[in-house]
Amino acid sequence: MTTRASSRAASAAVQRRRLYRWVAAVGLLAAAEDQRGADVPETNAMGLLAAHAACEAMLGLIVGVVPYTKGKSQDPYFPDLLEMAAEVARPRIQIGLKSDLLLMHRARNGFVHAGQTVDATELDRAVDAAHSLAEHVPLPGNRRLVGTATVVADVIDIEAIGMWLRHADEMRQAGRLRLSADGVARALDAALDRTVPRVRTRTGLTMEQTVQQLRSVGGGRLSIGGGNASVRETRAVTSAIDSLTRWVYPMALGTPPATIAYVRSVVGEEAAVDVGGHPRPVTRPSDDDPPGADLRRASTIVSRIILRLWAMGSLAAGRGDPELVALAQDFIANPSGNAAGKPRDGGRS
Repeated sequence: MTTRASSRAASAAVQRRRLYRWVAAVGLLAAAEDQRGADVPETNAMGLLAAHAACEAMLGLIVGVVPYTKGKSQDPYFPDLLEMAAEVARPRIQIGLKSDLLLMHRARNGFVHAGQTVDATELDRAVDAAHSLAEHVPLPGNRRLVGTATVVADVIDIEAIGMWLRHADEMRQAGRLRLSADGVARALDAALDRTVPRVRTRTGLTMEQTVQQLRSVGGGRLSIGGGNASVRETRAVTSAIDSLTRWVYPMALGTPPATIAYVRSVVGEEAAVDVGGHPRPVTRPSDDDPPGADLRRASTIVSRIILRLWAMGSLAAGRGDPELVALAQDFIANPSGNAAGKPRDGGRS
């Protein structure tokens, strides 16, 4: 092997190790987000520990490789690692973020070493600090991170999904929250359309939509000459199928039904029918900008769903992906038209 080839192999190995840590950090951050809202001491503690571990992984990514000897006194402590990261991070880690990270570390130690209770305020501060810290971590090629969705896009390397994850992060950074939410919805729908085996049918309907369609057709067939007993029996069966589907579909994604419902309430979903080219418009309960905190949480949840599907070998690019990706580029460069939705008060999306 030539010196140049050896150098490339070594560089690739370093990037793989960085990627492993990034994948772990994204998963831990998503796990921390999952614990928000319940405000139960046990779940608060679980979320805090996950956020702390995610921050440690990200600080390590900022600092780079540091001397490490298992169990020896020279192993870096969290405050030391934070100071090392603050010296090299670009953009600079602000004093407020450093303070929040140290408070998170203190709360973590209080729980681990003294059994102190973790409250919702401490959990929220820890998760928010982890999200803020993520924006200081460089990606391969010295690109700066604008969100965890961008990391997942780089990891899965399926452009029909990744382009919407990156678009969502870029729009959020630009303050265009509706378009960011659209990007998250399109990324999730693109992933569902590329699951192996398929979570969606060939018609593009979700499992729940398919059941609803079959219910209307089946109910009509069985009611002809079947009498009231057949109708009642059919309704009972289809009701049971509906109830089961509301669990099966989300759990196929490793996510509770209530979480999927929450994500869809924030980011919406693509229209079932293409009404004028790719990308399809996104529909959601409200045309208002989604709250920033809800959007960030939904983005993290979707990123984790996609990452998990990829890790299980349950995502595959489609044969028509190159054409879909090409068709989306003009929109991504300048979001406008029907697919961009209707801006409020004549403003931008």
